[in-house]
Amino acid sequence: LVPWLSQLSDRAKALLTSGGLSPINEMHLYEFLSCVATAVDNPLDRSNFIADVLSNAIRSIETAEVQNAIASVDGLLSFMGISQVAADPSCVTNEEFVKKVTTDFSVMFSSLNQLLSVGKRCQEAAKKRPNGGLPVQNFGALSGESLQHFPDEGPVNINDLA
Repeated sequence: LVPWLSQLSDRAKALLTSGGLSPINEMHLYEFLSCVATAVDNPLDRSNFIADVLSNAIRSIETAEVQNAIASVDGLLSFMGISQVAADPSCVTNEEFVKKVTTDFSVMFSSLNQLLSVGKRCQEAAKKRPNGGLPVQNFGALSGESLQHFPDEGPVNINDLA
């Protein structure tokens, strides 16, 4: 599958944006694509593939609605419908309200779960590569400590996110 990464990525993005997959099936697709990504030897191609595949999850997290939800406790309580239920308990019987809260939560949870799952799988695969992973780059010292990152991790070490 590695020679056809761009076609695979395009098709996966089409499936993920179609809205026809259940969250569980989306997760299975992300797991499959994570396995494909681990087979890519070139770190730049691998990171581009992963970024391309995860673009939908990242786009979901970047929406104003999710950003407001994760910005504060009150925002999260409102996003999950808890504030509204506290003010008006009868809204739990409103089918439209329940559907919106359920859908919003599912989108946010699935997106965060996809990022975590793919990140963990990629980290596990990197540990199995020669030299315990990708060749590390030394970015100098900060407060006397030596910071090392894998080249396709970006500026934040995956261990800091775990």
